[in-house]
Amino acid sequence: MNHKKLEILCEAYALGVLDQKERSLLEEHLQNRCLFCEKALSEFKAIVSSMSLAIEPVIPRPELKEKILAQVMQEARHEKGENLTIGKCFNAFSTFPLHKYTFK
Repeated sequence: MNHKKLEILCEAYALGVLDQKERSLLEEHLQNRCLFCEKALSEFKAIVSSMSLAIEPVIPRPELKEKILAQVMQEARHEKGENLTIGKCFNAFSTFPLHKYTFK
């Protein structure tokens, strides 16, 4: 694989969006101590980490939390066959992968 394609993989790696096959390919390449890709990855990671500073924080609507928790509880009930309360789900809420869910 040429370095232009590897550089694109470095960008996606820094964003955390590579699939397992691509991630393994890049990590294997990086084990060979490729200075070009190590530098590119380091630069992309720095850019990604500073992206959150480039935008103003947005305070979500209060009802968004309720919708998210309701959907989490519904999915958890379905997967585990249990009745869950908001109190049981609240502690896990801060680490919940919100990108999996869409709201109507």
